[in-house]
Amino acid sequence: MPLRPRPAVEPAIGSGGDDAARARAPRLLGFTDDLPIRVVAVRSRLPLDRVGGLVCPVKAAPLADVGVILAATVDPARIPAGVRAGIGAAESPGRSWRQARTALRLTTPREPVIRYDDLDVPGLLAEIPQDAARDDTDVASITRMAESPEDLETLDAHCSHSGHPFPLP
Repeated sequence: MPLRPRPAVEPAIGSGGDDAARARAPRLLGFTDDLPIRVVAVRSRLPLDRVGGLVCPVKAAPLADVGVILAATVDPARIPAGVRAGIGAAESPGRSWRQARTALRLTTPREPVIRYDDLDVPGLLAEIPQDAARDDTDVASITRMAESPEDLETLDAHCSHSGHPFPLP
């Protein structure tokens, strides 16, 4: 049976709503105030409850096209093959959720699991509004380059061998 969204998951990670509901939501999910909550955004063909159970004892729920996993600790090595996951930091569930989605956007087949804390500059660049980035001449040049599979392979090889932090999809 597929997971249904849990009523307290969306308030825990959402930026809207009232502060009291957002603060109460983690307790309703069974988290104590003394444990940090990490949020993992996942895309997987595996059932979300199976992925969540492998990560650690968690609360998980589907949300639009992304699975949401809330956990006190996350061991990336336990995320199954074939699953793409972005792992947020543990500052607050809402901020961790935004970070997890950003990290998820930057996953690739070569790097399917990314911690937001490991992103450095790419994490900052991912926060730039897409419309503003598209208007930049360098971004437009890279976009044109990405339309050519040969050029994209060359750029990807350069980035992976030069220690450049930008993974390419």
